Amino acid sequence: MLKEQKAICAEWLHGLADWGVAVTLTFKKYPYSDLPRSTIAIKKTMRFLITRLNKQAFGHRAQRQQYRIASAFAIECGPDGHHPHVHATMSVPTRYTTEEFSIIVNNIINKFSTIDAQVDIQPYRNSGWHAYCLKHGVENLVAEDITEAHPKG
Repeated sequence: MLKEQKAICAEWLHGLADWGVAVTLTFKKYPYSDLPRSTIAIKKTMRFLITRLNKQAFGHRAQRQQYRIASAFAIECGPDGHHPHVHATMSVPTRYTTEEFSIIVNNIINKFSTIDAQVDIQPYRNSGWHAYCLKHGVENLVAEDITEAHPKG
């Protein structure tokens, strides 16, 4: 049953947008502590990352006309709960190639102090990526932050 639920969710996500890039990010632990980042802090960081990408891709139209890329992400904390990371998918705005947009994503990610050095950006290929993102369950998917692209995005 759980495997079926993951497959259905992965297919649903796959059909939601014309995905362009698949991203994996690891997060640093809190400074002066051995505690991992909280999921709340990770969600805030990911929301800010998507906002920055929208602003970079669409300029003022991101704010004024709600232009945006499609995005979805799942948060995992590793088997011991101390290695938080995110698996994300994003659409590529029509004015960029996948390679150009991957460079933009990487440049913006490198400005975040909470994101660790382990960043992997690959072209999105199929729904297998979403199935991988949901390998520990659909509850890892941050459903409230799934966004569809603006029609011109």
